[in-house]
Amino acid sequence: MKPTSRPSLRTLFLLACTLGLSAMLPAVLAARDLINEPFTTFDTNVWKNMAYSSSGTPGTISLDAGAGSALSLGNRGIWTKFSETPLIEDFDLSVKIAGLRSDRLFYVLITSAPDAEGKVYGYGFRWYTVAGGGTGTVRILKVNGVNPSNLNVSSSGASELGSNINSGFTYTETTPTTSTAFGAIRLTWNSSGTLSLYLGNSVTAAATVTDTSFASFTNLYISSGQSFYLDQLTLSTTSTIPEPSAWALLFGLASIGLVMLRRRIALLRH
Repeated sequence: MKPTSRPSLRTLFLLACTLGLSAMLPAVLAARDLINEPFTTFDTNVWKNMAYSSSGTPGTISLDAGAGSALSLGNRGIWTKFSETPLIEDFDLSVKIAGLRSDRLFYVLITSAPDAEGKVYGYGFRWYTVAGGGTGTVRILKVNGVNPSNLNVSSSGASELGSNINSGFTYTETTPTTSTAFGAIRLTWNSSGTLSLYLGNSVTAAATVTDTSFASFTNLYISSGQSFYLDQLTLSTTSTIPEPSAWALLFGLASIGLVMLRRRIALLRH
């Protein structure tokens, strides 16, 4: 009987490469949700209070006769670190929001991790409700070195890009009871520096600006004057963020490659 030959290290290495690329390919090609928050409860394992609202936690309200819910924010800020690996290719951030009072500020910031000086950098948007009814205005924001401890209910510390855009939805004057009371705001960014702001269900951007200052994002900050409600928050990306299994395969590739290199060096010495 002919003995069964063992696969060579080169064969094993090529096989591992194929498996590794197969594991990473879905992460490269498919959009993935980093945040998909319906706010049925306030998860303190995910969300933390910002410095200016360090005590207590936000509550929730019922929508659509108990079929839905929303987070109640009033003079409060919350934040989360949504990824250990920075987003560097694109993001798609969307929130459904209702406002109860006029002359109030709501903003969302997506930023880098704090640098050595504790400052963060990134982009975002704000909605400012106006006195006497109306829609209020929205605008794209740029965060150029702000310490999160300085974020507060009346200021994001950010500069404004582009011009004011009418939001298209009014503040409610009463606590919302249905999901139809909420308006949608969506901000997208890509590595070419294009920021686009969408309102409602429109597929046409209400505002578009280009800024290439920042391209690394890990943190999300949300701040609300009195009183705003969040029905849904999503953050997705097509950036390559391999799953743990893919990292394990990549480590295996490196190990096999090292063994092959050592064997080749040993052969050359002899």
